[in-house]
Amino acid sequence: MSILKDTKIKKFNSYDRALVYMHELGYSYKSRNYFKEDRSELWTNKSKTKTAYLKSTFDFFEVDTMDMGTVWQVIEF
Repeated sequence: MSILKDTKIKKFNSYDRALVYMHELGYSYKSRNYFKEDRSELWTNKSKTKTAYLKSTFDFFEVDTMDMGTVWQVIEF
């Protein structure tokens, strides 16, 4: 149950914005898994011993619009 409390999810409309966010938090690139539409990356933070998972999903861009497309999610755990 404590894993769910510690997990943070943040969404971005572009890959570049997600990368800037990851670098601002001090994460370093670890590995990448790309297969067809599934794109994901694993990032680590050595000083805080934390891990982040960056993945792409097909979702709504904003809560109040019906526009859909590729949304990048940063999941910290």
